[in-house]
Amino acid sequence: MRSSRLTLFGLAVTPLVLAVVAPPAARAAQRAPGGGQGLTGRYEVFSPDGTITRRLGTTTDAAPPTSRPTAAPAVWTILNSGRADNRLNLVFLGDGYTAAQLGTYGQNVSSLLNNSILAVAPFNTYRTYLNAYRVDIASPVSGISNDPTNGITRVTPLGMHFWCHGLDRLLCVNLTNAAAYAAYAPGHDEVIALANTTTYGGSGGPATAVAGRNPSAGSIVTHESGHTLGQLADEYDVPYGRAVGVEPVESNVTAYTAAQMAQAKMKWYRWLGTATPDGGTINTYEGANFFRFGFYRPSSDSLMRSLGRPFNSVGREAMVEAIYRKVRPIDYATAVGSTQTRTSNVVVVPMRPTDHTLAVTWKLDGRIITAANNKTTLSLSTVAMAAGRHTLTATVVDQTGLVRDETFRSQHMTQTVSWPVNA
Repeated sequence: MRSSRLTLFGLAVTPLVLAVVAPPAARAAQRAPGGGQGLTGRYEVFSPDGTITRRLGTTTDAAPPTSRPTAAPAVWTILNSGRADNRLNLVFLGDGYTAAQLGTYGQNVSSLLNNSILAVAPFNTYRTYLNAYRVDIASPVSGISNDPTNGITRVTPLGMHFWCHGLDRLLCVNLTNAAAYAAYAPGHDEVIALANTTTYGGSGGPATAVAGRNPSAGSIVTHESGHTLGQLADEYDVPYGRAVGVEPVESNVTAYTAAQMAQAKMKWYRWLGTATPDGGTINTYEGANFFRFGFYRPSSDSLMRSLGRPFNSVGREAMVEAIYRKVRPIDYATAVGSTQTRTSNVVVVPMRPTDHTLAVTWKLDGRIITAANNKTTLSLSTVAMAAGRHTLTATVVDQTGLVRDETFRSQHMTQTVSWPVNA
């Protein structure tokens, strides 16, 4: 879930996977340094078919001790799309992998990145907006604490452990140590920690924790990215009855019907009646944000309702917007503000999604240079202009249909740069 709204995953004694969500009165960090913090609330339960419910429980957690290698870890760039200051940077960490097992860890990271994260829309379209780094942390012992049974202590660099907050397959990570290791990478917008185990479990929060050798780990990561990046709410409808209170702040849940939403021009009104990747059409389906009645979701069954599903159109738009809050449309341009002359060649390099190109519009003194539309290099010798001083601009915009909020497009998906020209 969002970093302010903790989600924790684990596996129950029966074939279920649990996820802890602190109630409003008991928000907590995923794994605060220290231990013994009690937490009372409802707990998400993921069944093997991906459906989600919630259970009431009371938990405690005693975190295991951690180790700190004396040498700085090796950092590998495993997806290089460009400069880190204009990319969404993913950082992978490993725990419980010995030096001899770092090859296995590398394979686990590669599989998670390529087969899960980059296979999901809109990350597949905007993979060129992402960098990914792997931090190799050699553990003194193989495996993590409380795996396969409670009471087994393994002192590892990230202190990853099951039985977090008292739930057997709830997998947590020491956030302080995770942040310290992630800082070795050039950028760390999203941190994903892999435990050396095949046991299904995980957690969300400032760092997403998953079982590195379990093939279903990717479902947890993509679901959690919806919370941490897209600021999306859960769309399932248990355990509460009828919702009361204010309109949710998240973009994918509402207290309004489709007719009310369309009239007020709010939330996902632009998408109403359109086809959605998770099947059917966008509408208002009652049951969302933990309530059976009174709250509505955009589609029947998306990734924010069930694991293994795609984002619906509303969630997909939120994820594109999240990427553009990190990445600017122009990746490179001739030194902005530098004076150009008639002999200059001026360059602007837009970001490049995998399935479409960004539109480029050149203007001289506010007038469009039609012959230069969508060109990335403009030779000023080809532009008619009177003697004197002029202003050249280039505007780049992503016109993708994945986003229908034109205000957001103009504010975050459009960028203009300019240069003075002496003719």
